[in-house]
Amino acid sequence: MRTIQEAAPSHLSWQQPQAFKCAYELRAGDELLGALRKTRKFGAAMEAEIGGTRYTFEPAGFFRSRVTVREAGAAGEPAVFQSGFCGGGQLLLPDGRSYRWKMTSFWGSRWTFLDDSDRPLVSLRPRNRVFRTGSEVEIAPGALRMPELPVLVLLGWYLLLRINQESAAAAAVIAAVAVSA
Repeated sequence: MRTIQEAAPSHLSWQQPQAFKCAYELRAGDELLGALRKTRKFGAAMEAEIGGTRYTFEPAGFFRSRVTVREAGAAGEPAVFQSGFCGGGQLLLPDGRSYRWKMTSFWGSRWTFLDDSDRPLVSLRPRNRVFRTGSEVEIAPGALRMPELPVLVLLGWYLLLRINQESAAAAAVIAAVAVSA
């Protein structure tokens, strides 16, 4: 299996192979590069693998939510994503570096990790089909040398899935209130 850095010049996308299953694949054409899947029946924790390395994503909190990102078997502090306004936020790495996550298109059709100079590093464009979801992934040439590139690609997709779930839950509440009124 090639690394994401080797495959990045080609077309990358997140795909959901089976409808109604919380399992997703990162692909470069037909080649599998990584995967993200739900670890438990309930909750939003997920497990990922890319380039032979496994990661876990554990959400916590409600109003000021965060997601811890841990490499399996690694000692030390995890990376932490702190949620901000309207789905955005900031990924804080244990060494003090950080990357902003924000919507970079008016209708939410593009989400991007930016460096401290506001240069785009990794962008995801959601692409939803009936009963399945996916995303196109764009990696800036400057991001190819970054050791945390796999984390940005995995976490970006995880965050988009959470945004979709929260939007669906809000729509369900609004529909229930409208029906009962």
